[in-house]
Amino acid sequence: MRGYAERLWFDISHSFRALRRSRSFTAVVLATLTLGIGANASVFAVLNRLLLQAPPGVEHPDQVRRVHDRFTVAMTHNVLARDAFSFAEVDAVRRALSDQSVAGYALLHDGVDLGTGSRELGVTSIVGDYFRTLDVRPAIGRPFSPAEFGRDGPARVAIISDRVWRTDFGASPAALGRTIHVAQQPFTVIGIAPPDFRGVDLEPADVWIPFNAAGDSIDRGRQFSNVMDMRLTLLVNVASAGGQLAEERVSRAINALDIVGDDGAIVSLAPLADALRPQSGTATGTVLRDLQGAALAILLIAVANVTALLLMRVAERRRELAIRTALGSSRARIAAQLISESTMLAIAASALALLVSYWASIALRHLLLPDIDQQLALVNWRVVVATIVGAVAIGAFIGVLISLLARDDAVSDALRTGGLTTSRGGSRVREGMLVVQIALSIVLLAAAAMFVRSFQHVASINIGYDGHDVLIASIENGRPGDPQIAPLVRAASDPLGRIPGVEYAAASSALPLLEVESTPLFLPGRDSVPSMAYMMTAITAVSGDFFDALGLHLLSGRALNRGDRDGTEPVVLVSALMAKRFWPGQNPLRQCLIVGARTGLCRRVVGVVEDVHSMHLIERPTMRAYLPIAQSTGLLGMPRIIVLRTEPGATRRVSAFAQQLLDRSAPAGYHWQVEPFSDLLAPELHPWQTSASLFAALGLLALCIAAVGIYGTVAYAAQQRTREIGIRRALGARRDHIVAVVMLRVIQVAACGVVLGLAIVAVSGRALVSLLYGVSPYDPAALLGAVVALMLASGLACVVPVRRAIRTDPTIALAAE
Repeated sequence: MRGYAERLWFDISHSFRALRRSRSFTAVVLATLTLGIGANASVFAVLNRLLLQAPPGVEHPDQVRRVHDRFTVAMTHNVLARDAFSFAEVDAVRRALSDQSVAGYALLHDGVDLGTGSRELGVTSIVGDYFRTLDVRPAIGRPFSPAEFGRDGPARVAIISDRVWRTDFGASPAALGRTIHVAQQPFTVIGIAPPDFRGVDLEPADVWIPFNAAGDSIDRGRQFSNVMDMRLTLLVNVASAGGQLAEERVSRAINALDIVGDDGAIVSLAPLADALRPQSGTATGTVLRDLQGAALAILLIAVANVTALLLMRVAERRRELAIRTALGSSRARIAAQLISESTMLAIAASALALLVSYWASIALRHLLLPDIDQQLALVNWRVVVATIVGAVAIGAFIGVLISLLARDDAVSDALRTGGLTTSRGGSRVREGMLVVQIALSIVLLAAAAMFVRSFQHVASINIGYDGHDVLIASIENGRPGDPQIAPLVRAASDPLGRIPGVEYAAASSALPLLEVESTPLFLPGRDSVPSMAYMMTAITAVSGDFFDALGLHLLSGRALNRGDRDGTEPVVLVSALMAKRFWPGQNPLRQCLIVGARTGLCRRVVGVVEDVHSMHLIERPTMRAYLPIAQSTGLLGMPRIIVLRTEPGATRRVSAFAQQLLDRSAPAGYHWQVEPFSDLLAPELHPWQTSASLFAALGLLALCIAAVGIYGTVAYAAQQRTREIGIRRALGARRDHIVAVVMLRVIQVAACGVVLGLAIVAVSGRALVSLLYGVSPYDPAALLGAVVALMLASGLACVVPVRRAIRTDPTIALAAE
């Protein structure tokens, strides 16, 4: 054992001295491995937080399960996944699992007044024994009692986070019993959560209140009109029963209600740590999955590059290794020396990679998870261990591969020629590694080009609205149905319209692109209105300047105006698609449309506007109708937002002025939020923009690593042929002939890499179809761009070694031999 330790220490010290002598070589290898390992460590850090790391503060996270449900939409036959359930479903599961802890919760963002003014915080409304289900006890005070979290109430009690307790109450025990206001409702603080517990979601929570006291906006009835009413995440503690048995009972309870219209829906219990629930249906999950694949490709490129570089180093040391073998060193001792060198390099690179991953994971968190608790460290012990173990495995693999090429049959050749010949096996492996680098680089560059082009296409989608120089003012703290909101909107519209730089100010009952309202429509003389299985009908109450404020183009007729008020002829304005579907081949103007009830008033169509997107940037057509606000009482929600169109370039100035004006006029407990219309599009653009940015960065990284590999290959080839080049120069060879001698084999190898890369793209292209928009996974422009970019990088990488070869002095070259 002692002898083994001494030999190991000798190998390590000898490797350290050898690598220190070749500082440039060591720096290149370290940089290459650091980039490859660091890219994977960064992505793994985010995946670890999303899929493996349990929420902080939960004592036994392995006993808690999240409920997922996959169901089929009857009309479209699309399979959807959900993790949000109705009150009736949660209640049914609680009854079915009466012997276990079951809880539902909804994480909302509400205005909370802690005595220092209202601000928006994460508020969790709970059904059932939430804290017992998670095995979490308040650090101070008490949890909710069964009477407080029961179905009937309301119980105006709250538990606050340790962060709020310290920042707003100075960590004073007197905080217990204090009154706070959540959405203008008073609550008494009864407990302080543990310091590290802020809920079980990526978004942190600061206040917990009983669901029955959360207000009237959440329907607790049995039937629901749309999926927005299904907003409770369902948690089950399976400590007292097997997970499979609990899953069967949960499935029967949910499917018996048949709220989604699919009594065969598949209900499953997922780990609490799975924060992407259900991950297959999230844009973040899709981006991370592909990002992990790209990071692995980067690692393969780095490993291939380093293997080729170390093979060149071994070739340069063949005389040294041959002498050591001739003097009695065994093949195992030579292999141990080579493995120790590569492993030392990998371990050193892992330390640097952890530093890289720390900063890179922060950038990824801001890009992919902007709502996550920013105080949570992504690089933890699991990431550190995985990175070091992976680095050791990579280093050992490279060392073993290299040692296999240090064969005994090369010893006599090395001694006879002075180490001037190279191993054919080593040359073939180096060329193979270069082929792998180039092929994977082509794949990543092509993917990056496709994602960038997809983002450009998505960003250029015509949604119907002209969002440039448009501001949206909305009340953040009011709940839907709050009777005070409409008067506040009406009172604020005129002052906002008089702000210098504001061209139009209009009120609306729904937020453009994010909210829709719907009510029954009828046509005189018809049993039903025309519809399509995939198409919804949206109706919005607006004021007359709404269309000018949002840049909606009037196609025929007139827009709504101030004269369309209560007591005048009921009118309606419809979209082009609705006009086409309801009155095909007819003039829609002056047609009759009945809104709300079959016995309702006949509303005359006075105008047709262009179609707009209702909920998403990418969606199928939507039929829309617009009613004057003054004529929509009792049919639709009252106005709750104000749309402002400003003069070009005045948006920032108007936004600040409008925010100040609204803050001064808002009553206690209400808060106005003024934001650019572009901010409403940001969540829709974010996944596309993130994919384009990340894959472009990884593509450039792969290109740089491949360029280093090409540079090393060309430089080594030129060095090995110094004698031949000297003779050719002495015999009068032209410069272009010397360039051809140096570059011919490299060009052949690069061509093989390009062909292999294009073949991989052709085989794997179908996997990208669902991730692209307006771009084929075999897009010729993207593929050509990837090949051209690689060729340009290769050409630049060859400039220096080729110039050295051209300038070789025949006399010096021959004298060196």
